[in-house]
Amino acid sequence: MEQNFKKDLKNFFDNMPNKNEAFNFLVNLENLDFIAKEINQFLQAGDWIFLDGDLGTGKTTFVKKLLEFWNSNEKGSSPTFSILNVFQLDNSKNKIKKVIHLDLYRIKTGKELIFLGLENEFSQNNSICIFEWPYNVEVDEYNSFFNVTGCQRPNRIFEISLELNSVKNSRFYSIKKISL
Repeated sequence: MEQNFKKDLKNFFDNMPNKNEAFNFLVNLENLDFIAKEINQFLQAGDWIFLDGDLGTGKTTFVKKLLEFWNSNEKGSSPTFSILNVFQLDNSKNKIKKVIHLDLYRIKTGKELIFLGLENEFSQNNSICIFEWPYNVEVDEYNSFFNVTGCQRPNRIFEISLELNSVKNSRFYSIKKISL
């Protein structure tokens, strides 16, 4: 399974700009380290990741696994109450030096993005943003955020959807490239 998954994931990312389709796969939670490691290889500084899924699907757990592969000095935790957590990375092999992890679950309106300081943290050159509950903010409100704050737009945005599954200890994942 691992070899096929690596090959299919690479093919998806290599051909993604020409496609508007999702890469779907079932993840046994015991294999989450492997999945995060493989997806990590295709992420770059300047990317935004929108994690979409119900409560308890493993969005924060997935972020924690990515942080492990990025050699974060801190363990990831849910930013549900702080809304925004910033992790400095000690990783000379990768251009990603900072991870901004946002949880927009408690956001009532996209105008609140203006007050988070994201424009001070995000840089296309060295950081990546990961959003939980990204669709609590309307697309127009993201565009207003960029216009008002002058924040750099992401180079790429990936949506990773997570769904509970009837198979015990597994999740259904779907990855696709999106735009605002």
